[in-house]
Amino acid sequence: MLYQSGRQVVIASERSPRDLNTMDERLRSRFQSGLIADIGPPDLETRIAILEMCRQREGAEVSDEVLHYIGSAIQSNIRALEGALTRLLAYSSVMGVPPTVELAQNVLGEYLIDKPIPARGLTPEAIIQAVADQFGVDAAEIVGTNRNKDVSLARHVAMYLCRELLPEQRARHIGAAFGRRDHTTFLYACQRIITLQEIDPELRQAILRLRRSLGR
Repeated sequence: MLYQSGRQVVIASERSPRDLNTMDERLRSRFQSGLIADIGPPDLETRIAILEMCRQREGAEVSDEVLHYIGSAIQSNIRALEGALTRLLAYSSVMGVPPTVELAQNVLGEYLIDKPIPARGLTPEAIIQAVADQFGVDAAEIVGTNRNKDVSLARHVAMYLCRELLPEQRARHIGAAFGRRDHTTFLYACQRIITLQEIDPELRQAILRLRRSLGR
């Protein structure tokens, strides 16, 4: 056996070893004696990277905007992401139409169980104002050039929430709401907030409150 010969054995499961009630107790105890790591769902940037690899593998002409929409809407697992992109490409080919965000909204409805399309009325401006109120700064400062530490954090939170909550909106539309900031700025802001949430529970709670106030 691999175990007896000192080989490394890696086993993946949707449940903890102690919850595998139908399995022999000896096997369960063996599994529990090893290193158990909880692997959560991939974050937004990882999901988009996975979709980019699928796009390259398929040689498909799909815009970054569409990949961002799919990555934002589907948060469960890699299989769901790949299945959604495959479905979109198949429909696009059969119908002879380009794979746009609008098409993705129409044909991927059954996949969007993690993050449904946001309700109409939620705009970048509404998110910016909500963040401004939460952080006690002026909305004009968020979209301006003020580099104050508090304003900068609020700006990055607003960018992060726009990317998370408005996946169907075009990047240039959201960028225009922030003084025409480019895609690279948004990527930096989102990555910063993702990292900060892992080490700053107060920020994480503030973002949760913002989501609730925005109906998300």
